[in-house]
Amino acid sequence: MDQAMGRKIPSRARPRSRARKTLLVLEDEKLTGWSIRESLGKDYRVQVARSAEEGLALLPRLQRIDAVLADIRLPGMSGLEFARKLREDRPDVKVFLMTAYEGEVAARKAFAIRADGYLTKPFAMETLKDMLLSHLGSAAP
Repeated sequence: MDQAMGRKIPSRARPRSRARKTLLVLEDEKLTGWSIRESLGKDYRVQVARSAEEGLALLPRLQRIDAVLADIRLPGMSGLEFARKLREDRPDVKVFLMTAYEGEVAARKAFAIRADGYLTKPFAMETLKDMLLSHLGSAAP
């Protein structure tokens, strides 16, 4: 209720008391990045970077980051290298890696850097959503 006017404030006008969790996606394939943003955008704040270098430049501007989903193979710095650097500065951020190429070798590399999860492309968006839910809890804190 609006105390001064004695009327109800519509729910869409009320400020959200909880911010959605933030996911940084490192994906050089434009369509894949778009698909992830569209699929997760209702539940998470999704930022997409087309390279690890672009992702590193975004990090200081993000007030909070809960998780990173990085393609292992990116132009320039790899997703694995990005994850190593991220772990040094922000060890509390969940790291998920994905690839379409390297199979079992890539999975071993991912877990060697303590990745929280690993996906082989192509993957179902429901699989990604389930993985995020199991590691981050609900989308809102």
